[in-house]
Amino acid sequence: MSKRPPRSIWVADSETDPFLHGRVPEAFIWGCYNGEDYHEFDTVGEFVDFIREQHCIIYAHNGGKFDWHFLLDKLEPFAEVLIIEGRVSKFVIGEAEFRDSWNILPFALAKWQKDDFDYRILERSVRNIPANRAKIKVYLRSDCINLYTLVTEFQRRFGRSLTVSGAALKYWRTTSGAQFAAPESTALFYNTIAPYYYGGRVQVFEPGIIERPFIVVDINGAYADAMKRDHPYGQIAEITQTIPLHDDALQRSMITVYAPSRGFMPYRDPRNLNALCFPDNNVWRSFTVTGWEYLAARECGHLDADSQIIQCVTFSDMVNFGGYIDEFAAIKTEAKRRLLINPNDMDALADYLFAKLLQNILYGKMASNPDEYQEHVVLEPEYLDIASQTDGYNFAAYVGKNVLASRPIAQAKKRFLNVATAASITGFVRAKMARAMVTVDTPIYCDTDSFAANNVDSLDLHPTRLGAWDIEAECIGGAIAGKKMYAFDRGVIHEGPGRYKTATKGVRLNAQQIYAVAAGESIDYKPAAPTFSIRNGIYFNDRSIVSTEDSTARLHRQDVEIGVDGVTYNP
Repeated sequence: MSKRPPRSIWVADSETDPFLHGRVPEAFIWGCYNGEDYHEFDTVGEFVDFIREQHCIIYAHNGGKFDWHFLLDKLEPFAEVLIIEGRVSKFVIGEAEFRDSWNILPFALAKWQKDDFDYRILERSVRNIPANRAKIKVYLRSDCINLYTLVTEFQRRFGRSLTVSGAALKYWRTTSGAQFAAPESTALFYNTIAPYYYGGRVQVFEPGIIERPFIVVDINGAYADAMKRDHPYGQIAEITQTIPLHDDALQRSMITVYAPSRGFMPYRDPRNLNALCFPDNNVWRSFTVTGWEYLAARECGHLDADSQIIQCVTFSDMVNFGGYIDEFAAIKTEAKRRLLINPNDMDALADYLFAKLLQNILYGKMASNPDEYQEHVVLEPEYLDIASQTDGYNFAAYVGKNVLASRPIAQAKKRFLNVATAASITGFVRAKMARAMVTVDTPIYCDTDSFAANNVDSLDLHPTRLGAWDIEAECIGGAIAGKKMYAFDRGVIHEGPGRYKTATKGVRLNAQQIYAVAAGESIDYKPAAPTFSIRNGIYFNDRSIVSTEDSTARLHRQDVEIGVDGVTYNP
């Protein structure tokens, strides 16, 4: 019996009504391309009827949050659907396997290549004017060709992994040697070490309107720099109540310490476990930290003489990603050199985009927790009860006339890697941030690998050297309305679109609106684009935007409210 050939690669895109608050867009034209043949369809039904006959993998960019939602009622009973962080990432209709290219290319296609286009001609009243229709067709075809080129270039270099983190792990395993071929652990290992794993430090020190000059700095390649250090790997070697004598071993440990809050170590508020805090009110607490953070706190005098080691976890092996980081750093450097010579060198641009992506994403894969994963299947409604009773499925969503059912993935499918490695890498960056912020004049705001302060002369400044601090912006003032919501004014020297450095996570506000929120006003936010959710359908996430209290400030306030003020508090 002959083996089937591998699936061919196709890409697809659709054009819809322009986004307008309150209007759910509908797709009115589809295009698909396989490197040679391009096809167009006026309806989703025609598109699906064609592509289901192709033995292929077909990608749409951001399809899992947009385009593929127009196909959900075409899913066949008993079809499996893979959902990754709310994104419809893989499913099959007929012979075709549908994927979301965002999972391997998590950036806007405009970074690669995207034609200018007047989206107003997509309105129903004008899109069938012959001249407009011709422009829409050209634009749709161009988007398909650009996506196909980018997807196949990625696959040529890194294979057909479903996600970029999976591709990075596979590449590292292949190139790093047999000793790192299988960094797998267990659920027990994960649950033991997970309390030491946190994300980046995001903290508002001075909310409201800032009416003085300040400087914003960031670390050049913060996580790439961290990955070049030695980190814990392998199994747990020992759990003790004493720390290693030598700093190199201490750095690769996980430590639970009972100590006063001095603003140096991360802490999960027991009243809100999703809130990462850095308390600084002298209250004694149990901190679970990496060795990097413990050592930094000790060196900077932020541990009391009576601080107690409750637990220290050491590991059997260590790992260093220096070779992996250096390889992609060299690719980025050479790609930038070629792009300076020829800005239209698309091969160099692909090298740069892919190297930057894979260099920074590997460590996060180590912290995967498959206990949180679900598997999904499409069922006719009448089969849901029996599927629940016999196979543990529960209702998740409606998909057309059918339902989507979910259950935790089978134990045999779970693959735990090494959360200790990820914890150590993120801990290194937090420790570096904490060390820097105690040396500068008046920190104002920090976010993962950058912060704003009055003066940063104490830092090791260099515009490009890995691990050094770079001045990102010199500002004359700003406004901070909460975490991930600020507008920093770089002054008239940056007059125009680049004047303000802004962040508005989850919403789109301009600098003037951010200033208003920071000053205490409420902004009614009505997004033009709806949210496409597999579980909640299509909806508009209208809300009132107000300034938010920083989680550390909230913890301090709560401590006062319950009578905790500089005394023992050990939940």
